[in-house]
Amino acid sequence: MYLEDTVNKLKTILLVSIFALTASAGAVQAALVNFTLTGTVGTADAGNGFGLNINDSITVTGVFDDSVLAGAGAEGVVFSAVSGNSLNISAGLASFTEADDVDYSLGSSPTLNFVDGSFAGFDYAANFGTYGFFNSTGLSIDSGDNNPFPSTNFVTGTWTDYSVSAVPVPAAVWLFGSGLLGLAGVARRKS
Repeated sequence: MYLEDTVNKLKTILLVSIFALTASAGAVQAALVNFTLTGTVGTADAGNGFGLNINDSITVTGVFDDSVLAGAGAEGVVFSAVSGNSLNISAGLASFTEADDVDYSLGSSPTLNFVDGSFAGFDYAANFGTYGFFNSTGLSIDSGDNNPFPSTNFVTGTWTDYSVSAVPVPAAVWLFGSGLLGLAGVARRKS
């Protein structure tokens, strides 16, 4: 009788664990995606504070929850303090995060824009150094460092490549799941 009660308890624990694991893994992991956005410098004034030259790359990488995208019409992914989305920009000697955007605290920017599920632009504006700025509107990059003031050392370019991949499920989830299956096998063998 004791063995039968133990097996029944193990079955119950197993079913509850599998349900919880499936529900939490699906809800938390299914919508997270890694993205990479690459831009190419088209013009670069000599001596610009970014240290960029013509044909150099500017890269944006990050993670966002794509469940806000329906794939129809104009829509966007906002990188605000409450969104849980994150990004990093590498522009030569300069680097920026979502929190460096001048409108970050307002919750309206930065934004990845999409039309009918396809990348349509990146809106971002940040200050750089004492007088400079890094600006992206739509598919255009327009930046400068104004150093020494009042001269302007411009860098311009366009976003040329956007790619996305699913965030992988952590190995611990798979290990936990295989352990539960092992328990199910033991419980079945004993009954």
